[in-house]
Amino acid sequence: MSDIVPPQIVSPTSAAWWQRKLQPEQRQKILKDLAIQKPDKWELRFGLMLALSVVVAVMGLQLDSAAIVIGAMLLAPLMQPVLACAACMAMGLFSKAGVMAIRLLVASVGSVVIAVILAALLPEQLGFTEEVLSRTRPDGRDLIVALAAGAAGAYATVREDVSSSLPGVAVAVALVPPLGTLGIALQARDIDKAEGAFLLYSTNLVAIVLVGVFVFVVTGFVAPRRLETNYVKVAIAVLGMTVLVSLVGWPLIQTSRSSAQDARDDALALTIVEQWKAATDSVEEVDVRDEQIVVSLTGRGQPPNDEDLRANLLANFGEKEVLFSWIQVGVPAVTTTTASADAMLAREVEAFVQQWIDGLDNARLNNFELNGTSVRVDASGSGEPPSVNELSELLDAEFQTAFEVRINWGESIAITNQPVEDPLAEERELVSEILDEWAAEEEVLVDKSDFNGSKLDVVVRGEQQPNISDLQQALNEALTEQPEDPATEVEDFPLSVLYSQQIELAG
Repeated sequence: MSDIVPPQIVSPTSAAWWQRKLQPEQRQKILKDLAIQKPDKWELRFGLMLALSVVVAVMGLQLDSAAIVIGAMLLAPLMQPVLACAACMAMGLFSKAGVMAIRLLVASVGSVVIAVILAALLPEQLGFTEEVLSRTRPDGRDLIVALAAGAAGAYATVREDVSSSLPGVAVAVALVPPLGTLGIALQARDIDKAEGAFLLYSTNLVAIVLVGVFVFVVTGFVAPRRLETNYVKVAIAVLGMTVLVSLVGWPLIQTSRSSAQDARDDALALTIVEQWKAATDSVEEVDVRDEQIVVSLTGRGQPPNDEDLRANLLANFGEKEVLFSWIQVGVPAVTTTTASADAMLAREVEAFVQQWIDGLDNARLNNFELNGTSVRVDASGSGEPPSVNELSELLDAEFQTAFEVRINWGESIAITNQPVEDPLAEERELVSEILDEWAAEEEVLVDKSDFNGSKLDVVVRGEQQPNISDLQQALNEALTEQPEDPATEVEDFPLSVLYSQQIELAG
């Protein structure tokens, strides 16, 4: 009776794609590089580099400098705990992965706090720079970049021969600039921009962890025996991260679809306008929005009849409000004339007078007019005015004509930069503080304010019309003398507020 060979159970490690493994010393080096086996004084070095990278990122974002922002990306050490978390999950060390996640959470919160403080200390800016805005509108393309860069980062960590690619990976995924953008938006109290920056950071984070787990397994970083023991846990971790990526990626995909549809709508509307407009007209703006279609043209002559344009736009886009604006540009008249003898004489006389003025000390010619034989000279300078008789005699001798000369002389006085004491300085400062506090509460921007001691004129803009009653009350309390008798009615301090609505256009 022949020996019966029991059926062999094929373990997951028998699959060819994970038969490759790293040597123990290589694995230990990677664990040390990722600070999973935490070296001495790691927190100090990591915290210092992270703080410096956040400072550089915020300055680059506020200065709208892509080069400075890239420098912050290269300084930032955040890729280390992110890849360390992925490596721990790949090895089934979930307690270690939790420690890495806590490190990452503390680092992220600290980065946002530093960004908020720094943004508050910097001079206030009107609106956000393009570097900031570009990190508040993530879409599906950002998710693809994060997945590809995360895979490259994990692979470069395992393979020493491609580790030089890590700086490029850091630039691609850009973990610190979104945190800096989040801090700037929070300091400006713009929740929508803050949500966009947080979504971009979350996208980069979960995508790197997910693809990092997969790459660490495939490249043989995880020992076969450990993988055979923990492959169920690793599969569950990968499934969980996949769910997170799906949750984060869904709004990004929707945003990409919406952006693509907006681009198609704008292109179609532009085609309709181009076919309708006259050859001499120029298109300034065509923008299809949720409820409106904005069309702006410039041209010569009278405004065209826009009924056909409105009908075509409504036929393609449904019942939307069409806002049509026409800017008329003038047609310069082109004429050719021969210079008259009077005009030539005027130029010659003016040149002679200019030469005479230049010969005087500290004098200049401001204006010259010749009307028949009447010469008017407007000049200014220091010292005594020039002689009218001298100029008249010189002109008579030069042009053999009896000119009637008149000189309007203005004496130039040197003005030194002496400080002038403003009697309303304290009141202006008080009014400025009251106005800034009110504008912050009402969420409006003050474009102009004029206070002369007896009246305050203010020009503001915002998304909603502000309530001026609090401003009026504060001015009354600060600038109006209060009577001893509380029953006595006090007139309001003169206040004028001009409001304009601020509308954010879709980009």
